[in-house]
Amino acid sequence: IEFSRNNQPNKAAEAFTKAATLQPRWSIYSNYLARTYFRIAQGVPDPKQKKFLLEASAKALKDAREAEPLAYTNYTLSGYIYSYWAEQVDKSKWDEALKFYESASVLAPRIPSVYDDWAMSLDKAGKRTEALEKIDYALSLENDYSPRYILKAIILFNMRENEQALKEIIAATRLDSGVITQFSNWSTELKKRGMIEGLIP
Repeated sequence: IEFSRNNQPNKAAEAFTKAATLQPRWSIYSNYLARTYFRIAQGVPDPKQKKFLLEASAKALKDAREAEPLAYTNYTLSGYIYSYWAEQVDKSKWDEALKFYESASVLAPRIPSVYDDWAMSLDKAGKRTEALEKIDYALSLENDYSPRYILKAIILFNMRENEQALKEIIAATRLDSGVITQFSNWSTELKKRGMIEGLIP
């Protein structure tokens, strides 16, 4: 963990590998190892090297799921990393990514963050109607978390449902006034979408 904090991911990977070997029944070390390989992969421009690192991350994720098959966080992390893999390297990984979220939802059907992450990946995969269904379900479980409204707004903007998206941003600002700053940063993009009249009020 100290190697990770000090930006020494290669040494962190060695240490987490050793920890996972010494205690294979705990998924946390394989989980950390997967995150470390993923972090390294994010900083690698070469597609082949990125693929190699993501495969190493996938192996660590498999070990984590096998060690503790009822830990839903092992499936949400798998979904998140596989979504990146699909987006950056191999589009065929989308199906696996989304199945991991489905598995997580079976294990933790009342945890809103599972549906947040699932919705985000569905949106990136172009399945926006399904993404909207997941984020709406997350809101039905917990409706006082402003980033959830922002995520819904992003999905709606991608669906060209601009007026409804603005309403979601307004809902977010009522929960957290700090959203105003983020909203201001979006003004250029909203201008491109012809939303000036909606922005003025």
